[in-house]
Amino acid sequence: MQQTKMSGLFANAIWQADSEFVPLSSSNGDDAQAQIVLVQDHKSRAILGHGCFHVDSAVNTGRSLKDIAGNTQAVVKKAILEHGKPGVLRMDKESLHSTSRLMHAFALIDVALIPFKPRELHAKGNLERLMRAIDDSCLKGATFSLEKLSEMLEEFVNLYNNRYLDSIGMTPLESWRADCDAISFVDKNELDKAFMHLDHSGACAE
Repeated sequence: MQQTKMSGLFANAIWQADSEFVPLSSSNGDDAQAQIVLVQDHKSRAILGHGCFHVDSAVNTGRSLKDIAGNTQAVVKKAILEHGKPGVLRMDKESLHSTSRLMHAFALIDVALIPFKPRELHAKGNLERLMRAIDDSCLKGATFSLEKLSEMLEEFVNLYNNRYLDSIGMTPLESWRADCDAISFVDKNELDKAFMHLDHSGACAE
């Protein structure tokens, strides 16, 4: 079973989650940033989770690092609730905050968490290309409000998921739905229990 999960031959065998930080427009001239989070299914290429969040421009502060990790985990949690659980989840270390705590959370719902290694850039090539596509097609060097950025991201995801891809011979959503019989879902109460370390805003609790 582990070999099947790692091969990515089926939808939800492997998910990848990543973030990008972009400037936000600000009425008072203060520096402001948004964290864009994507969760992608490796086999189908479908984007199963996404979100935009305001983050402290000083991203190296302890509170900000917790917020960044919490934002990513909140998107992953919602994706699991709506699209079932992955066999393997791959994330950057900055999205983890407390690796042991998160390992325990995913172990409760039988998901293997494998952080990306620092030099393992090739492993998340599809996500990197998606982030560049968002930059090129949506941002184009301009800044927007968080609300506008969220709307643009929603539109981008909908267009991408329903666009025919030569590499898989169908749309990402069609590819993901082709394996729907093999997808395992998690009860909401069970998922809430596993993610008790997130506060109501999505940030990692102290």
